[in-house]
Amino acid sequence: ADTCFNIMLGCNSGAALNSGDHNILLGCHAGKSITSGNYNFLFGRRVGCSIDSGSSNILFGPTTALTTGCKNIAFLGGGSMGATACCNIVMGNEAGYNLTGNSNIALGAQAGCDLTGSDNILFGDNTGTEMTSGDENIAIGKKALNACAVTGNSNIVIGKYTGQRLTSGASNIL
Repeated sequence: ADTCFNIMLGCNSGAALNSGDHNILLGCHAGKSITSGNYNFLFGRRVGCSIDSGSSNILFGPTTALTTGCKNIAFLGGGSMGATACCNIVMGNEAGYNLTGNSNIALGAQAGCDLTGSDNILFGDNTGTEMTSGDENIAIGKKALNACAVTGNSNIVIGKYTGQRLTSGASNIL
């Protein structure tokens, strides 16, 4: 038989848990608002403190706005990942800050901030920082696709500052 359990360590860690199971919450206020979320691994002060029903998240470091989002992995930042974001991987200081899109990979400080689009791959500090609803873009390099609200799809940009002024263009290789 599958035994239901939660592991909580830290002041207010898991304070609201009632029907959520299989959570590991380590740190002051970690997962303090989880009520029915399951299979979350939260490590750090105030990490996941807004999650209520979100499940299957792995978060290291302050990631606060996420509430119902699921299957996200965030290391060292995520900052305030959007409430409903799902299936994202973010790593870096404030990477994925305000990210509400799904199935994105953003690696680098402030990579993928404000991103609402899906299926984007962003590597480098400030890469895709101003990106909004663009989908299926690949940006590699510091500040690539970062200076404008990118709504275009299926672009590939490689290099420092590449595609900085690209907005609605689609299917470009730079």
